[in-house]
Amino acid sequence: MGLRLLVQSSEHDAAFLEARIGAFLRRVPALLGAMGAADFRAHRQALISQKLERDRSLAEETARHWAPITLGTRDFERARHDAAALRSLTQPQLRAFWAEFCAHGAPRRRYLASLIFAPRHALPPPPDGAHVRCADGLPAALALKNTLHAYPCPGPSE
Repeated sequence: MGLRLLVQSSEHDAAFLEARIGAFLRRVPALLGAMGAADFRAHRQALISQKLERDRSLAEETARHWAPITLGTRDFERARHDAAALRSLTQPQLRAFWAEFCAHGAPRRRYLASLIFAPRHALPPPPDGAHVRCADGLPAALALKNTLHAYPCPGPSE
């Protein structure tokens, strides 16, 4: 389970974008607190509908079947399982989940940022912190990814 944000810009460097993502994530608890029950149900139903949407082309169907194979999950019914989980999700459960796993300072939060700098942007100095690792270049990035615990556990790079 996780939250993935992918942001690109032709104007700003990766460090600026990461700071903006952080500012947005710090606002989420207030957004969740201000969301009414009707809005929550509408957003939940939109996600369920998106998960259960029929493939529009053979390419989409092929990608849907290949994704669990390449990820190693072999869960070909993931969309249906996700939709079922969403149907039973309540607003208090979502707020509690955010507070435990996603909020800044949450007890079970894990954060991985992959910043890619265009050649025209200077690399900043590595940030301070005991849990910060910098990988400069593709071989170093692949080596770092192979040390991370993920499901399924990744094998060595080829």
